[in-house]
Amino acid sequence: MIAVFGGTFDPVHLGHIHVAKTLCTGYRFEKFYFVPNFRNPLKDSMASACGEDRLKMLQAAISETKEARFLVLDWEIQRPEPSFTVDTIERLVRTTAKEVAFIVGDDAFSSIQDWKEPTKLFSLAHCIVVIRNHPDASFIPSAMIAIGIEKFFKSEKNCWKHSDGARWIRAENVSALPYCATRLRTEISKLWVKDFIPDSR
Repeated sequence: MIAVFGGTFDPVHLGHIHVAKTLCTGYRFEKFYFVPNFRNPLKDSMASACGEDRLKMLQAAISETKEARFLVLDWEIQRPEPSFTVDTIERLVRTTAKEVAFIVGDDAFSSIQDWKEPTKLFSLAHCIVVIRNHPDASFIPSAMIAIGIEKFFKSEKNCWKHSDGARWIRAENVSALPYCATRLRTEISKLWVKDFIPDSR
């Protein structure tokens, strides 16, 4: 199986690496792709760092892990337009005989109805929902019903399968690390200007 972990990675931090390592411990992924997007269509603003810099930072971070399964897929960041998970997954499915699972945080999954062609996405790949902000996985069935998919049934704890047996959605609790890209960008900006403002600020 191949994993796809998309995001802005602005910047990549140890929390991203922690999620990847944790999931690789529980799943037999042959490859784990980090996919930096050019622009998230559900966010109003562009990333703080340009695509080239975010790509280089991600490549450096992956190299440092020494994990051979970790790879960076630059398809989205090389296209100067909003990035859509379904397009990337569809392209990947066409180029591999392996099953694909895309990884998404619980907050993003909660707004799955706003994604491009969500029903098509779930017909192409499995899904791993990383639980960090919800007390449990009870929001998953309602999110699926919201996009018109009602054929998923609970097969085991925190796992739902499609009635045809082809695809599954699994919720995984990953202990959170105290890292947040927004906070990191704020702290970095303070370091950049500290020599140009009074200490009494």
